[in-house]
Amino acid sequence: MKDQFNWVKLAHDLESFLNRKMSEDEILNKYEHAHRLGKDIDSILCNLAHFLSDGDIREKDAKYKQMQEQEMKKLIDLIRKGDIPQAKKINFLHDSK
Repeated sequence: MKDQFNWVKLAHDLESFLNRKMSEDEILNKYEHAHRLGKDIDSILCNLAHFLSDGDIREKDAKYKQMQEQEMKKLIDLIRKGDIPQAKKINFLHDSK
């Protein structure tokens, strides 16, 4: 039986991370093998890796931080709505509008 990915849990965990209730290491450890569960989750996790790697930039650039955190909120909302195709378009490089 193929493993099912829990999108609702991912959205919850991303919100916890954004609210500093979960660490970057916790996110990375929890989802380190999730990319194996399909192309959709792999795509979103690749984009999430970009967000996580930009923590030092967010500390130095308030506008970039604001944009990326807004994009994270959009990602969380889209995942909760079940709009995975749109969620995959959020790459944290610019405002996805």
